[in-house]
Amino acid sequence: MAEDADVAVIFVSTAVGEDGENGDRQDLNILPVHERLIREVAAVQPNVVVVLANSDAVVMPWLGECKALLETFFAGQGMGRAVAEILFGHRKPVRQANGDGAEFAGRNSGLVKLSGRKPASLLR
Repeated sequence: MAEDADVAVIFVSTAVGEDGENGDRQDLNILPVHERLIREVAAVQPNVVVVLANSDAVVMPWLGECKALLETFFAGQGMGRAVAEILFGHRKPVRQANGDGAEFAGRNSGLVKLSGRKPASLLR
C-alpha cells in the first residue's frame, strides 16, 4: 500500500506514561514499533513524512530516511487541524531552536541551522 501512494505520512510518539510531567523516560527513542514502521515504509516509499508527538528530546537515527519531519510536541486538541493545514500547504511550520530534538545524542547544540529551503506543500 505505501509503495503505491504519492506520500506516506506516519504519526509516531514516545511512550505514553514515560514522558511528560508524570513519568521518567527509559531512553531518548521513540517507540521501537514506530521506528520499525518508519524504516519499513521508507524502504518502499521515498516520500515519507513523519509527524512526531513528543514531550521532550528524541534521538532520530531514522531521520535520513524521511523526506520531512514535523515535530509537534504535545500540541493539544488543535493538533489535528494544525498538522493538516501544514501538510496541505495552508500554513508554514515554524522552527524555534530550543535545544530539543537533536538527531543523535550528544549533538544537541541548542542552535539549529536551517537549510534555507522554503517549506513546500507535500500534499496538493
